[in-house]
Amino acid sequence: MRQRYNKTESLNRILRLLQNNPVATDVPETPQGEILSESEALSDLAELLAGSLPGQTAIVPSAFARYGHMYAHNVTGTVDIITQSVHAAFTGTVLRAGLTSNFTVGSNGRLICDFAGTYSVVWSQSVLSASANQEIEASFMINGVMQSGSSAHAEATEANKSHALFGSMIVKLANGDTIRFCVANHTGTPDLVIEHANMTVQWVAPY
Repeated sequence: MRQRYNKTESLNRILRLLQNNPVATDVPETPQGEILSESEALSDLAELLAGSLPGQTAIVPSAFARYGHMYAHNVTGTVDIITQSVHAAFTGTVLRAGLTSNFTVGSNGRLICDFAGTYSVVWSQSVLSASANQEIEASFMINGVMQSGSSAHAEATEANKSHALFGSMIVKLANGDTIRFCVANHTGTPDLVIEHANMTVQWVAPY
């Protein structure tokens, strides 16, 4: 149920939340201990955010935490390459969920954004081919579209030799957008195998 607080209580609740001492319940008129006046609460807020309130450090509330992580470790994740130079998504149950907040790790290796914003994406993949002399490219997809601004490339001159590829990018994500790893073979259609992968997505600014 939505609550309504007076101005003084609202300011005291916000201050305590940023001091990592939130009021235990959202029921109005329940804060315990010293209740600061509006001016006192605003003054403490200003000092807390400036880093000058003695003995206090501002804490970002968990409701503002927006990040997602997924990974694969020591796996054999085969990516079916249907068409030369066309990126294919790395899917399957070998991808695992890491820590997430306002993100969901969906089926078939998808990170799903639950809060629109501007995000930093950092990824890495260890990729190999059973065939020698393959030109491999890797990146990630947003809603099935490969992000060329974060691609990485390797010449796999030896068969079954893993190559570490990685990249990063600042992107805008809407609520419900999905992110996946992807790879392409620019030499032919031999399948590619991913043994390790990890991706971290972290909020940096509003949408």
